[in-house]
Amino acid sequence: MDDEQAKQNRPGLLRFGEFELDTDAAELRRRGVSVRLQQQPCRVLAVLAERAGELVTREEIRRAVWGDTYVSFDQSLNFCIKEIRAALGDQADTPRFIETLPRRGYRFLPSVNGGAPSAADQPGEPHPQRAAPSPGLVVGVALAAIGAAALAYLAAGGGAAPGAARPARVRLAVLPFENLSTDPAQDYLSDGLTEEMIAQLGLLQPDRLAVIARTSAMRYRAARDKDIGEIGRELGADFVVEGSVRRGIDRVRITVKLIQVSDQTQLWADAYDRPLQDLLTIQREVAQAVARSIELKLSEGSRERLERVPAVDPAAYELFLQGRHFQNRRDRESLQRSVELFSQAIQREPGFALAYVGQSQAYIVLADHGHLAPGDALPKARMAAQRALELDPSMAEAQGAVAMIRGIFDWDWEGAEAGFARALELGPNSSTLHLWHSHILRAQRRTEEALAATRRALELDPLSLVINSNYGSALHYAGRYNEAAHQYRLTLEMNDESVAGHWGLGRTLLRTGAVQEALGYLERAAELSGMTPQTLAHLAHGYGFAGREGEAREVLAHMLELARKRYVSPYDRAVALAAVGDTDAAFGALEEAYSERQSMLRMLVADDRLERLRGDPRFSDLAGRINLE
Repeated sequence: MDDEQAKQNRPGLLRFGEFELDTDAAELRRRGVSVRLQQQPCRVLAVLAERAGELVTREEIRRAVWGDTYVSFDQSLNFCIKEIRAALGDQADTPRFIETLPRRGYRFLPSVNGGAPSAADQPGEPHPQRAAPSPGLVVGVALAAIGAAALAYLAAGGGAAPGAARPARVRLAVLPFENLSTDPAQDYLSDGLTEEMIAQLGLLQPDRLAVIARTSAMRYRAARDKDIGEIGRELGADFVVEGSVRRGIDRVRITVKLIQVSDQTQLWADAYDRPLQDLLTIQREVAQAVARSIELKLSEGSRERLERVPAVDPAAYELFLQGRHFQNRRDRESLQRSVELFSQAIQREPGFALAYVGQSQAYIVLADHGHLAPGDALPKARMAAQRALELDPSMAEAQGAVAMIRGIFDWDWEGAEAGFARALELGPNSSTLHLWHSHILRAQRRTEEALAATRRALELDPLSLVINSNYGSALHYAGRYNEAAHQYRLTLEMNDESVAGHWGLGRTLLRTGAVQEALGYLERAAELSGMTPQTLAHLAHGYGFAGREGEAREVLAHMLELARKRYVSPYDRAVALAAVGDTDAAFGALEEAYSERQSMLRMLVADDRLERLRGDPRFSDLAGRINLE
């Protein structure tokens, strides 16, 4: 036996399907590519795989992994099993790898063999990628960023060959609908139709169908000649929906087709020439046709949601789509414009639940990004979300908005957690809900759960700059600075003008000791943002961290001058004041943030920019008042 064979057959290497688990290195690999899985879940997986086919009790796992000293065993084991399933692409209700035996333990289902992989298990040819700045390279970067999520999906059978058994959970991408009107100003209609189609399909049968979120789908708007097979490989999609929309004076013509990626077979196609007021009905009919074509057996709840199509004034629906268009730009002016458009839609159609949800979400982002005082924005956000729930209690996004407000405005962490549990039950395919949930978890320093929630958001929306940069933040708050820096660099490769990518990388590089490089990124973030208070606070912290107090004070002076013209969050001022060592003034600003219930105050105990204040009794007192002792 040569050295390579000996290496492949060593006792510490367990093989099952396309995976191999190196128990010595605590590393999981698929087709030779590392799948991110932390050490403790790796150890649990090893215990199960080494006894494949047998019942392994929870007590046996506890003794093998934690011994007799661990006091929060149940919560930790549940987390480990969840992480293992995410890495393997497994589902609890239709398991391929780990079967749960209620109140007893777990059984590892596939056979496990040592030795070299079979020819079928050898790494295949790399997916084709195109030179920058093509969507292919962007997608390649994003898939590298999400690591375990994408690889786990592929392990579950994504992109299977024609005739092969379909995986238990399939992935579908809705490509941007093409605007065939001569007026580019009508893009909001095609974009809005794409987004609402994603939302409708995402509700069909979430345990069987994962729908790629809007941001990732929209990356293909400028790549209409791109091969469907290539798109499917890049997004890990089994099926693709594509279509077009042509707007008339009072009518709309929509064409839609469903394509199976593996052999690019057109499974279904149709055209709809209807009055504008039938847009919501068309979406329902398309969703039903897609479900039939990919053999989804809809639950009673899914059927009820599809059948419950509200009668909406066409002008109100158009205003709503325009509001979504501006909301997705996410800058201050566009968000404020979206609120106005949602309000106009509500005035025309007071029972329009979707418009209330859009208004609520826009207010939450305006407050959380420091564009509006929370006392002005979040009560309005709550009222809009509650009104949406009165009109339709099954609206997951409305449930999520209420839950978010409970966390960032009420500091009611238990209520927020219960709210997100309900929201995610209703809308498990919503990347926004998983991302917002991660913010609540991060605030409570539940770092591993926050990472898992952000990874789930990335799986659903792998090309979202917002989610990619937030994954960097989740890694930063977990103290995994090298991984966070890598994630932020991936974000900047996707878009080198990402403000969050620049300030995130700068803030993280401070912690790795690359101070001068860090300051360059923080300065660039402030420049790209137009000197917003948030980025100035980061820059002041960077200068203070580097011992350049004079420059930190100049940034603080700029923030104070800016406050004469617009709202500047007292939390951001507190960060800058802490950076220059003005402790009393920093606590004064934090008290202002407490009085106005500033949403970023939720990060008080986790924010390392405030570390100079942590030894002061006033810090722990304030943490207790926001229920984060």
